Amino acid sequence: MVGNHARKLVLLKLADNACDQVECWPSYQSIAEQCEMFKLTVMRHIADLEKAGFI
Repeated sequence: MVGNHARKLVLLKLADNACDQVECWPSYQSIAEQCEMFKLTVMRHIADLEKAGFI
């Protein structure tokens, strides 16, 4: 369980941008635009996802 709806959206957008080798290299700004969030918010969510072991 991701624990936050906005964090889950960021995780889904990362998955949407992943290739077949499960690699994902979109910019923070790109994810922010897709999720309609501020770049710093996306950066915080990605850091939290890393700490939780989701990415």
